[in-house]
Amino acid sequence: MKNGYRVTMNINTILSEVAKGKELASEELLHLMEAVNHGDEILALADNLNREVNGDTVTFVHNRNINYTNICRNNCLFCGFRRNGAEADSFILTIDEILDKIASTPGITEVCLQGGIMSGLRFAYILEMLTAIKAAYPELHLHAFSPMEIKYFSLISESSISLVVRQLMQHGLDSIP
Repeated sequence: MKNGYRVTMNINTILSEVAKGKELASEELLHLMEAVNHGDEILALADNLNREVNGDTVTFVHNRNINYTNICRNNCLFCGFRRNGAEADSFILTIDEILDKIASTPGITEVCLQGGIMSGLRFAYILEMLTAIKAAYPELHLHAFSPMEIKYFSLISESSISLVVRQLMQHGLDSIP
């Protein structure tokens, strides 16, 4: 809708503009995502644009997921982090155990770290974990912590979320899932 009128979008016009370097508006992107019977055209354009940027180079991330704890006070029914600490399979990994898990996966380029919202967790442990991983594996991309974990880190450190994110980045965090 524009000024109360429905704007008719044309797939070929949108693709032609994108091929010229135009950035898609949200409405155009949505229109392409909902397009029926134009998948081959959209994929061909995406492939051509990718080749212009990357040539014939194909890259991928060799990722290792490490859950540093499965203890969580939230006890969501859909989640694997549902241990209260009393169950036999509850765990919190030491930093050495995390480093051993990384070492046991040669060739990885990224580690994804996640855990539960664990009562008694120290934010210092999280920062020490990141520092130790980056010290041992400086080239490794650290992709870690759900938004809920970061909010919890803010609570337990009595700091703002922005300060927590800055501290995580200073200790080695590269990106957030």
